[in-house]
Amino acid sequence: MLISQTWTNAGEGITNCYTTWGSFNATQGQEIRGTVTVSVPDTLVVYILSTTQIQHWQTGNQCDPVDSGGAMWHLGSYNNYLTTAAIYWATPKNGTWWILTQTYSSAPVLVTVDLYSEKLQST
Repeated sequence: MLISQTWTNAGEGITNCYTTWGSFNATQGQEIRGTVTVSVPDTLVVYILSTTQIQHWQTGNQCDPVDSGGAMWHLGSYNNYLTTAAIYWATPKNGTWWILTQTYSSAPVLVTVDLYSEKLQST
């Protein structure tokens, strides 16, 4: 397991994003798989960022990582109020990576991230 963590997004209203993040280490060629779930149906956005990208994000627009350094992987917005998003991403290089999630609920939401990895097979 690369990361298994649950956060509570306090619920700041439908017009404000609430963001959580956690880090994991991976090597080039690993497949990163897993899920991000929310406790109630909500709009869910998921990014995977490098350390440089999350540092840019933390000093920039904290609602959109793409505005500050770009995301390595962006699952997109689940506007249909789903409760689970599937992660599938191949690590481009060795390093520390950050999974960043955003919700927009006006009520508290639990966000659970479970990621694991497998080494890609050489052909």
